Amino acid sequence: GLYMRHRLDETPVFRAFKKQQAINHRQQREERPVVKVVREQWRSILLIIILRFAESVPFFLATVFAVSWATTQLGIASLTILYIVMFTCLLAYPMHVLFGIMSDRRGCRQVYIFGALFVAAMAFPFFWLLESRSLILMTIGYVLLINIGHNSLNAVQPSFFAGLFHPPVRYSGSSIGAQLGAVVAGGFTPFIAKALSAVYDNSWALVAGYVVLTALASAFAAKIAPETVLPHSP
Repeated sequence: GLYMRHRLDETPVFRAFKKQQAINHRQQREERPVVKVVREQWRSILLIIILRFAESVPFFLATVFAVSWATTQLGIASLTILYIVMFTCLLAYPMHVLFGIMSDRRGCRQVYIFGALFVAAMAFPFFWLLESRSLILMTIGYVLLINIGHNSLNAVQPSFFAGLFHPPVRYSGSSIGAQLGAVVAGGFTPFIAKALSAVYDNSWALVAGYVVLTALASAFAAKIAPETVLPHSP
């Protein structure tokens, strides 16, 4: 990552900002970026938190809750599920590249809306495929939910989120929103899923419903968000 970052040129927007920053620094003391972004662009931070639900919820659901649920409720060997998870992690590398190319052509916002709606559509089928206990069908379920649903969202988040903020506070704003979103949307998912499954004797129906609702919320947030990177053909 460090090697790749050092070989990338700064964007024209960032170079222009640095020149202006040097002028402003000589004229007056600037406000701290963290304070400035929370005060002026708190709506964008809140928007990112909502956007992260469609990405974080299915990931933690599939890699934490579903692993435990499949072994205890379906009697599937834990290694079987873990091997499937490992396969999806390896497949994630080319899938991120693919969705990055798609975002260049269609725009980050359109790819994000697609990913969020796909996650919502896959919530119930994922558990149906898991209940089949078939290695092939379970793998298909994981690939669809993670490598298409999750990966399409995760691939465009850096450019999508950063573009929601003004250049002087871009790093601070996108980082605050993304990290808070990870805690709120992802960190509590296994606990929420466990509590929901216990309502109807370890049924996954409410868990899938939770995935649908959160994914639709993210899709709506993406719909009202501005397009931050204009689509173009490479």
